[in-house]
Amino acid sequence: MSKQLISLMAIILIILSACGNEETEESSEPDSLAPLEVEILTEQNVSKGDVTLSAHVTHDGNNVNEADEVEFEVWQEGSKEESDMIEGSFTEEGVYEANYTFEEDAVYHMIAHVTAVDQHTMPQQALAVGEAELDEDQSNEESHDEDHSDHN
Repeated sequence: MSKQLISLMAIILIILSACGNEETEESSEPDSLAPLEVEILTEQNVSKGDVTLSAHVTHDGNNVNEADEVEFEVWQEGSKEESDMIEGSFTEEGVYEANYTFEEDAVYHMIAHVTAVDQHTMPQQALAVGEAELDEDQSNEESHDEDHSDHN
Protein backbone atom coordinates (compact mmCIF):
# COMPACT_ATOMS: atom_id res chain seq x y z
CA MET A 1 0.00 0.00 0.00
CA SER A 2 2.77 2.46 0.84
CA LYS A 3 4.49 1.79 -2.54
CA GLN A 4 1.23 2.70 -4.31
CA LEU A 5 0.86 5.86 -2.25
CA ILE A 6 4.45 6.90 -3.00
CA SER A 7 3.96 6.19 -6.72
CA LEU A 8 0.72 8.20 -6.75
CA MET A 9 2.37 11.14 -5.02
CA ALA A 10 5.30 11.02 -7.47
CA ILE A 11 2.88 11.10 -10.44
CA ILE A 12 0.98 14.05 -8.95
CA LEU A 13 4.26 15.90 -8.34
CA ILE A 14 5.36 15.34 -11.96
CA ILE A 15 2.01 16.58 -13.29
CA LEU A 16 2.09 19.69 -11.10
CA SER A 17 5.64 20.55 -12.11
CA ALA A 18 4.73 20.14 -15.80
CA CYS A 19 1.78 22.53 -15.37
CA GLY A 20 4.08 25.07 -13.76
CA ASN A 21 6.41 24.96 -16.78
CA GLU A 22 3.52 25.56 -19.20
CA GLU A 23 2.50 28.71 -17.32
CA THR A 24 6.04 30.06 -17.52
CA GLU A 25 6.17 29.53 -21.29
CA GLU A 26 2.81 31.25 -21.81
CA SER A 27 3.81 34.30 -19.76
CA SER A 28 6.68 35.07 -22.17
CA GLU A 29 4.21 35.65 -25.03
CA PRO A 30 2.70 39.12 -25.63
CA ASP A 31 -0.40 39.91 -23.60
CA SER A 32 -3.33 39.70 -26.03
CA LEU A 33 -5.41 41.77 -23.61
CA ALA A 34 -2.97 44.69 -23.84
CA PRO A 35 -4.49 47.61 -25.76
CA LEU A 36 -3.63 48.31 -29.38
CA GLU A 37 -1.83 51.66 -29.46
CA VAL A 38 -1.70 54.03 -32.43
CA GLU A 39 0.34 57.25 -32.46
CA ILE A 40 -0.39 59.66 -35.30
CA LEU A 41 2.95 60.90 -36.62
CA THR A 42 1.58 63.51 -39.06
CA GLU A 43 2.26 67.07 -37.89
CA GLN A 44 -0.78 69.22 -37.02
CA ASN A 45 0.39 71.99 -39.38
CA VAL A 46 0.94 70.84 -42.97
CA SER A 47 1.35 72.52 -46.34
CA LYS A 48 -1.30 72.53 -49.02
CA GLY A 49 -0.66 69.85 -51.66
CA ASP A 50 0.69 66.33 -51.26
CA VAL A 51 1.14 65.23 -47.64
CA THR A 52 2.16 61.88 -46.17
CA LEU A 53 -0.27 60.72 -43.48
CA SER A 54 1.52 58.51 -40.99
CA ALA A 55 0.78 56.41 -37.90
CA HIS A 56 2.86 54.14 -35.65
CA VAL A 57 1.09 50.97 -34.45
CA THR A 58 2.19 48.99 -31.37
CA HIS A 59 0.77 46.26 -29.18
CA ASP A 60 2.20 45.32 -25.79
CA GLY A 61 5.28 47.45 -26.52
CA ASN A 62 6.02 45.73 -29.84
CA ASN A 63 5.69 47.13 -33.38
CA VAL A 64 2.72 45.76 -35.31
CA ASN A 65 4.07 45.03 -38.79
CA GLU A 66 1.09 43.00 -40.03
CA ALA A 67 -2.05 44.96 -39.13
CA ASP A 68 -5.27 43.59 -40.56
CA GLU A 69 -6.25 47.05 -41.79
CA VAL A 70 -4.96 50.63 -41.63
CA GLU A 71 -7.03 53.36 -43.27
CA PHE A 72 -6.82 57.12 -42.95
CA GLU A 73 -10.13 59.00 -43.07
CA VAL A 74 -9.80 62.69 -43.96
CA TRP A 75 -12.40 65.44 -44.21
CA GLN A 76 -12.57 69.22 -44.23
CA GLU A 77 -14.03 70.88 -41.13
CA GLY A 78 -17.83 70.75 -41.33
CA SER A 79 -17.92 68.17 -44.16
CA LYS A 80 -17.56 64.79 -42.43
CA GLU A 81 -20.14 63.25 -44.77
CA GLU A 82 -17.71 63.92 -47.64
CA SER A 83 -14.73 62.19 -46.03
CA ASP A 84 -12.12 60.30 -48.04
CA MET A 85 -10.80 56.89 -46.99
CA ILE A 86 -7.19 56.16 -47.98
CA GLU A 87 -5.60 52.77 -47.41
CA GLY A 88 -2.36 52.90 -45.46
CA SER A 89 0.67 50.82 -46.42
CA PHE A 90 3.25 49.32 -44.09
CA THR A 91 6.61 51.08 -44.44
CA GLU A 92 8.83 50.00 -41.53
CA GLU A 93 8.87 49.18 -37.80
CA GLY A 94 5.12 49.49 -37.16
CA VAL A 95 4.71 52.61 -39.32
CA TYR A 96 1.91 52.85 -41.89
CA GLU A 97 1.60 55.68 -44.41
CA ALA A 98 -0.67 57.02 -47.14
CA ASN A 99 -0.44 60.04 -49.43
CA TYR A 100 -3.21 62.64 -49.55
CA THR A 101 -3.55 65.88 -51.50
CA PHE A 102 -4.96 68.83 -49.58
CA GLU A 103 -6.37 71.26 -52.13
CA GLU A 104 -7.48 74.14 -49.88
CA ASP A 105 -6.15 76.11 -46.95
CA ALA A 106 -8.55 74.90 -44.25
CA VAL A 107 -8.87 72.89 -41.06
CA TYR A 108 -9.17 69.17 -41.73
CA HIS A 109 -9.65 66.15 -39.49
CA MET A 110 -7.99 62.79 -39.83
CA ILE A 111 -8.82 59.48 -38.18
CA ALA A 112 -6.42 56.54 -38.39
CA HIS A 113 -8.67 53.44 -38.44
CA VAL A 114 -6.48 50.53 -37.31
CA THR A 115 -7.49 46.90 -36.90
CA ALA A 116 -4.93 44.44 -35.50
CA VAL A 117 -4.67 41.73 -32.81
CA ASP A 118 -8.50 41.42 -32.72
CA GLN A 119 -8.85 45.10 -31.74
CA HIS A 120 -9.88 48.30 -33.54
CA THR A 121 -8.81 51.79 -32.53
CA MET A 122 -9.45 55.17 -34.13
CA PRO A 123 -7.24 58.05 -32.95
CA GLN A 124 -8.21 61.42 -34.41
CA GLN A 125 -6.19 64.56 -35.09
CA ALA A 126 -7.04 68.02 -36.41
CA LEU A 127 -4.82 69.39 -39.18
CA ALA A 128 -4.22 73.02 -40.14
CA VAL A 129 -3.52 73.05 -43.87
CA GLY A 130 -1.68 75.98 -45.46
CA GLU A 131 -2.65 79.31 -43.92
CA ALA A 132 -5.44 77.81 -41.76
CA GLU A 133 -5.08 77.90 -38.00
CA LEU A 134 -6.44 75.55 -35.37
CA ASP A 135 -8.45 77.09 -32.57
CA GLU A 136 -7.61 76.14 -28.99
CA ASP A 137 -10.12 73.26 -28.86
CA GLN A 138 -8.83 71.77 -32.10
CA SER A 139 -5.15 72.04 -31.22
CA ASN A 140 -5.83 70.33 -27.88
CA GLU A 141 -8.09 67.74 -29.49
CA GLU A 142 -7.51 64.47 -27.74
CA SER A 143 -7.37 61.37 -29.83
CA HIS A 144 -10.67 59.62 -29.66
CA ASP A 145 -9.44 56.08 -29.23
CA GLU A 146 -12.24 53.64 -29.46
CA ASP A 147 -11.16 50.16 -28.56
CA HIS A 148 -13.43 47.61 -30.13
CA SER A 149 -11.95 44.37 -28.91
CA ASP A 150 -13.10 41.07 -30.27
CA HIS A 151 -11.39 38.36 -28.26
CA ASN A 152 -12.28 34.97 -29.65
